[in-house]
Amino acid sequence: MNPRATFFATVALLAASGILVAILRFLETGTPFLPGQERSVWQVEARVDLVALGGPVS
Repeated sequence: MNPRATFFATVALLAASGILVAILRFLETGTPFLPGQERSVWQVEARVDLVALGGPVS
């Protein structure tokens, strides 16, 4: 495969990957796909840190 074809194949693969990620994000989270659309979307992240005081943690 010549370098030009490799370049265009790589660009096409990256573009297809970006479109696929956008579609999956739309389907999974309900994030609006087009400008001007609004939806209530909640995405919660949590972090829990535990500090042991020398005894067993149960």
